[in-house]
Amino acid sequence: MKTAISFIFSFILMCVVGTVFAGLLFMAGIDLKYLVAGQPLSLFSLEFFLRGVFFTFPLICVIAQLLLILYIIRHPAEHLIPFLMFVIIALVSWLILIPCDMQLADTYSKKAHVEDKYVQLSTGYFREEVGGVYYYTRILPDGTADGVFLDVNGSSARKSGIFPFYGTSVTNAAAQPYADVLVKKAVQPSEVIAYPMKVYSSLIENALSSWQAGFGAWFTFATLGLALLAVYGLQFFSSWRLLNSFLIVLAGLSIAFLNYLVYSEKFFPDFVGGLSEHISFLSSTNPFIVLLNFVIFILFAAFGIVMGIYRHKKRLANLSDDEE
Repeated sequence: MKTAISFIFSFILMCVVGTVFAGLLFMAGIDLKYLVAGQPLSLFSLEFFLRGVFFTFPLICVIAQLLLILYIIRHPAEHLIPFLMFVIIALVSWLILIPCDMQLADTYSKKAHVEDKYVQLSTGYFREEVGGVYYYTRILPDGTADGVFLDVNGSSARKSGIFPFYGTSVTNAAAQPYADVLVKKAVQPSEVIAYPMKVYSSLIENALSSWQAGFGAWFTFATLGLALLAVYGLQFFSSWRLLNSFLIVLAGLSIAFLNYLVYSEKFFPDFVGGLSEHISFLSSTNPFIVLLNFVIFILFAAFGIVMGIYRHKKRLANLSDDEE
C-alpha cells in the first residue's frame, strides 16, 4: 500500500510541478514573440499561461511515466506492485487525463481565441530587412513611419546608399513570427530545440483532431500510449541500470518520432497507403499507426516478459548458490 501511494503521489507531483513550469516557459515564449526592443516585457499573462498548460500537459504526463520507470530501475522491487501501479497510471493518463486535457484545450480555444495582435515598433534602432537596414525616427499608430533607409545590398537604382523616407509603411517581414527582428535574432531557438518542438506540436495537433473526431479516432491515436507503455520491458535489457535508463528514454523518443513520421506522411507514404488498404479493419482513420504501435507493444512486452523471467530465475539461482 505504501508503494502504491508513493507512486500515485510522485506522479501527481511531477505532473503538477512540471505542467506549471512548462506553462510558464510557454507563456514566456509567447511574450517574447510580441516583445519589441526598448519596450518593457510583460511578465505574466493568464491567457498564455493556460494555453501553455493545455499544450504541455500531455508531454509532462508522458515524461512523468518514463521517470517512474527510471525510478523502478533505480529501486527494484521483488513484488509486482510497482508494475501494476505503472500500468494503472498509464491507462488513467491515456483514457482520462489526456482526453480531459484535449477537451479543456478545445473548449478554451473556442472561448478565448486569440489572433496575432499588432505591435508597434520602437524608434531609435537599426533593423535589418530584405534589401537593407531601416532606422525609424517616428512611427505613427497607423503603421506608417519616417526614417532613413540604408541600402547596404545595392538593391536601389539610385546612386546614394542612404535614403530618407516619410509616411512609408513599416517593413517588418524579416521578423516573422516575432514582432521585432532584433528580438528574433536574440531569442530565436536553434534547430536542436525548434525541431523537437515541431514534432511535438504536430503530435498535439493530431491528438486534438483525433479527440474531436470521436472515440474511434482517439483510440487510434492513443495506441501511441500503448507502445510507450511497453518500454517498461527494456528495464530488463541489461544488468547495467544506466544503459537500461538510456534505452528507455531513447525508445520513448523513437516511438514518438515514428508516430510523427506516419502522421506527417513522410514514412514511406506509398508503402503505408498500400498496407493501410489491407488492414483497414484495425481503424477507420489510420490503420497503419495502429498496426505500428501494436507491433511495438508486442515486441517490447514479449522481450520484457522473457528477460524478466530469465533475470528472476538467475537471481534465485544466485541466492541458492550463496546459501550453499
